[in-house]
Amino acid sequence: MGAVSSALAAGVIFYFMIIAAANIKIVLDNNVDEINEIEIDEEVKRLDILAEKWRITYQEETHWSRAPTRMRAVLTSCVRGPPHTKRAPLDQTKLFSPPMTLFLQNY
Repeated sequence: MGAVSSALAAGVIFYFMIIAAANIKIVLDNNVDEINEIEIDEEVKRLDILAEKWRITYQEETHWSRAPTRMRAVLTSCVRGPPHTKRAPLDQTKLFSPPMTLFLQNY
């Protein structure tokens, strides 16, 4: 009986979540002009621009291709492990995954 009650409660919560999202969308669609008239604080705008620049720079600088060749070789050899260990064969479709993913899949 507890499972049925839990399922019923989950259904009711899901229903009200969908209704709430639909109502929010209706209100936002009806009040587009009023929302666009609200001024954005200059400090918030400046910080948003700074956060976006930081995100783009972080993505560019931490990309795998930006790492020096020797560092990539060291990291790759650490992931593959010593040659004497027994492990499952490497899935060739996962070769372009991040190195830690390969490590976790093989051990």
